[in-house]
Amino acid sequence: MRAEHAETLDRVTSLLGQGGCVPVYTGSLATLLTVLSPRVLIDARMRKRQIAEKQIDQAPLVIGLGPGFSAGETVHCVIETNRGPNLGTVITSGGAEAYTGRPIAIQGYARERYTYAPSDGVFRTALDVGRQVRVGQVLGRVGQTELRAQVSGIIRGLTRDGIRVSQGTKIAEVDPRGQEEHVHGIAERPRAVAQGVLEAIRRFAAA
Repeated sequence: MRAEHAETLDRVTSLLGQGGCVPVYTGSLATLLTVLSPRVLIDARMRKRQIAEKQIDQAPLVIGLGPGFSAGETVHCVIETNRGPNLGTVITSGGAEAYTGRPIAIQGYARERYTYAPSDGVFRTALDVGRQVRVGQVLGRVGQTELRAQVSGIIRGLTRDGIRVSQGTKIAEVDPRGQEEHVHGIAERPRAVAQGVLEAIRRFAAA
């Protein structure tokens, strides 16, 4: 499966007709919904502390991922995204657990694994996801400020070169385990969330 930026609605429908490709469209959502009339709409933006707008009337089944949604009011159901015993649960009344802002520790490193934008500006980097780095190595820069890895390991997440970022935006993640299997493929948490989405769709289809 691959993804392709679709600049027009015609290109969106063309790619969907071909199969094997996910069109990425950045135009008007309202227009897109009018053209496609989807049976299922998933808000997967996972905006943490932001309260989502009402979307329950935009499709027969509207699913929200994580906090900020209210099942039965703003969406039809919510999928729990917080780590723990409820991860991936389909919530049909109320909302998901609140965002804590606390990253999990890997080999004793938690917040140190992440690099954040020190100011507003354009992020520049010559590195890619999957690259091995050492503590202190330059990951990129915002303006004239260099951003350095706080731990050694493998780059697990990285903002694309040339993207404009806001102060405090998460720019990079380094996994101290340094193993490629923790970078590529589907990790435990997103897999559980995806399974929750599929379960919600199955229930809808069977109703």
